[in-house]
This record gives sequence, structure tokens and C-alpha cells, in this order.
Amino acid sequence: MSIEKSILLVDDEVRLAEMLKFNLELDGFCVTMAHDGLTAMGLLATQTFDLVILDVMLPEVDGFHICKQFRVTNTQTPVIFLSAKGNGSDRIYGLRLGANDYLTKPFEYDELLLRINNLINTYTSQTNSPDITQYTFGNCSIDFEKMIAFDNGGKQIDLSKIEFQMMKFFVLNKNRVINRDEIYKHIWGYRQNEIPNSRTLDNFVVVLRKYFESDPTNPRIIVSVRGVGYKFVGT
Repeated sequence: MSIEKSILLVDDEVRLAEMLKFNLELDGFCVTMAHDGLTAMGLLATQTFDLVILDVMLPEVDGFHICKQFRVTNTQTPVIFLSAKGNGSDRIYGLRLGANDYLTKPFEYDELLLRINNLINTYTSQTNSPDITQYTFGNCSIDFEKMIAFDNGGKQIDLSKIEFQMMKFFVLNKNRVINRDEIYKHIWGYRQNEIPNSRTLDNFVVVLRKYFESDPTNPRIIVSVRGVGYKFVGT
């Protein structure tokens, strides 16, 4: 018998939360609910979960703050924002704080379930994948264990969790052309055609190039391979 995966569901819309809990439990998950930010933070501090679903607008403490604080002590557990705040800036801000996904209300339950399963499977497989703790290329260096990075000018920079994950994936696949679907699957847990914003990956690469390339407009480290994806050429 497989072990039930545990989910912390944080949403102040009680009826929606109860409906989601009911459906997720039918699909084999063990679901704990919280309807305000303080309760959620208490649960995250005392219990272990396989995935966290966070609303943004919550009583007491908002979801953004919860995610930011959670990532101080836990960089691995997948986090999905589930929110009525659907503009691009909110989505990017949530991802920068360390969330793995951001789904806007209203949503299809099947889509949420797909993303949950993909994220849990992805992070389970990453636990057993090859690892690297530190890497230096040119004037840049990254400590993946301590989550510390220095840019092309030797200045310490503040990378998000996803940016650390992307760089680690690039480093582990140095000099290999990685197709876009493979990157999406490894970092976000689903294929490119399963998400509404197909520019997500490119936007993150633009940011990484600003940090690590001496000339971001003429990249030599994170190279685009037309029609395929990217290749990391570390020195």
C-alpha cells in the first residue's frame, strides 16, 4: 500500500477549502486545513507536509509573508499559490518568494490535481537525483546548499528558490542542450503546453543572464538553442 501524501491547505474561503479537502482526500491525499495565516504558520512550524497550497489574501498574515518565512527554513517542500489575485506582478512576486506554482481562481480541479501530482513526483525524484553543493564559473559562484550566490562582478545576489533550482539543473547538465519541456518538467513539474504563460522560462533566463553574463545581450554562459531550449556553458 502506498503512503498517503500530506497537504496543508490554507484558504479563508471555508466552503472552497472544504470542497477541495473532500476531493483531494478522494484522490488519496491526507489534507490539513487552516483558514488564517497565523494558524498556517503554526502548522508549518510543527508539522511536515509533502505540499502546501496557499491563498494570498488571508486573515492575520497573508500568503506571501507565510511563503517568505517558510522558505527561510524549508527550501524543498513544494508550494502552490491559489489566489484571486491573478495579475502578472502578483504571480511573479509569488514565484520570486519561492513558490513553485501560482494558479488563479476560478480554476479547474483537474488542473490543480495535475499540478499537485507533478510537483510531488518531481520533488520526490529530485531527492534521489545527482547532487552538487557548490559551483564556480568565471567570476561567479553558487553555494546551492547555503543558497548563496555571487554575480559576474563578485557581488552577492539574492536568487529565488526557482532561480537556484534552474542554475543547479543547468550545472548538472553542463554542455548539454536541454529542451524546454525538460526544463519545465524538472523545475515546475509539468510540460510547457500545460501552462498558460509559455514565457515563464524565458523570463527567468533573462534574469539569470543579467546576474551571470558579462554581456547579457550576447550570452556566452546560458546559450539559447533555437527551436530547442538552452545550453549551460560554464567555464
